[in-house]
Amino acid sequence: METSGKKIEVLVDHFYPVTGGLAIHCLRVYGILSRRGWQITVRATKNTTEEKNVLPARGSVSGIEIFRYSFENYNFNPWALKIDYRGAAVVCLNELVILPHYFVYIYSYLLKLFSRRNFAVVLTSHGLFTTDIGVYRSLKRKIKRIIDRTLGVFLINRTVNRVHSISQTEKDGLVAAGVNPEIIEVIPNGVDEEAFKDIDSLASADVKNLVSEFGIYLLQIGRLDRHKNYEATIKALCLLPEEIKYVILGADEDRDYKQELQQLIARLSLEKRVIFAGVIKGADKFYLLKHALVYIHMAHSEGFGMVVQEAMSQGAVCLVSRGTGLEELVTDGVNGYALSKDDAEGIAQKIGFIFNHPDDPELQEIRRNGFLYAKSRDWEKVAGSMEELFNRAIIDNQRAYDGQ
Repeated sequence: METSGKKIEVLVDHFYPVTGGLAIHCLRVYGILSRRGWQITVRATKNTTEEKNVLPARGSVSGIEIFRYSFENYNFNPWALKIDYRGAAVVCLNELVILPHYFVYIYSYLLKLFSRRNFAVVLTSHGLFTTDIGVYRSLKRKIKRIIDRTLGVFLINRTVNRVHSISQTEKDGLVAAGVNPEIIEVIPNGVDEEAFKDIDSLASADVKNLVSEFGIYLLQIGRLDRHKNYEATIKALCLLPEEIKYVILGADEDRDYKQELQQLIARLSLEKRVIFAGVIKGADKFYLLKHALVYIHMAHSEGFGMVVQEAMSQGAVCLVSRGTGLEELVTDGVNGYALSKDDAEGIAQKIGFIFNHPDDPELQEIRRNGFLYAKSRDWEKVAGSMEELFNRAIIDNQRAYDGQ
């Protein structure tokens, strides 16, 4: 079999200009690989996290060619995607979405059975089996979990050459679900170079005015999703001085959940202290991180937590939930604090200490350690590790094809 050069076909639901963790991973890694000579094609929906069918059908960014499809075509007409199976060296699937991903897995499996597959298959997992679905009420999510752990695991083990896991926690979840550990490689995400530039001069006047209006604030960034557990911090806010506010940045992905949060805020009379600030990107986001009293992330479950690294890059003290993938980023008492996710009193006590002792030597050391940790997370290194993974996947597929 002849390999198909250095072409990667990428399938991901949301891509640039969407700014979620998976979308950013794809943008940074594949942009770097494009500069290294790989031909990258991303196939995604026209959706943002808030609206459907609003992005243009064609585009390019950082050397990546983008094809976007309507929600209907992407999910229910896999041939409309026109994935270049013949020309690709690698087909990379991000997460395990029933449509269209399962079709691609099944098609790839059949080609492999008949020794006609000349491309490797790579799966990138950003929370596939680590998300705590117990917090959701949707029956559809629970049904999908059953399908993923049966048919999904079967197809992964028989079709995928390599699985990219973003953390050891994520890998442990994959293995517990039945995925072959020998094909899983852990490669964490990076931190944008922009984080280490002069953020004060790059930030807009608008965000500087916002920070001035906020005063003293806790910050959390992420889409409004139940597993992010915003209610834990809202409850802790009741136990803190009135001048402290809680700013939430992120898309309104789950409107029902936002309404529940607003009802909780109203019951606790916190309407003036909890601020939903929408989506803020780039230097403005880093400026908000830099000036926060605390960056807080009490998620029920988290495979990685890219924004925690970003917060550390700005010298923020990070509070994260214990027992999640976030503890791979934050070592309690070293470069942040890991706390019980539902202990509102304990969360409030730790924030109160930071509020009352901003210059405490322990906090100064935590800020320094956090910055150094973030500085070590380079996207160039991540992309290099991903390139090695893709090359190993191509070799694995070649050997399987040749019957070695």
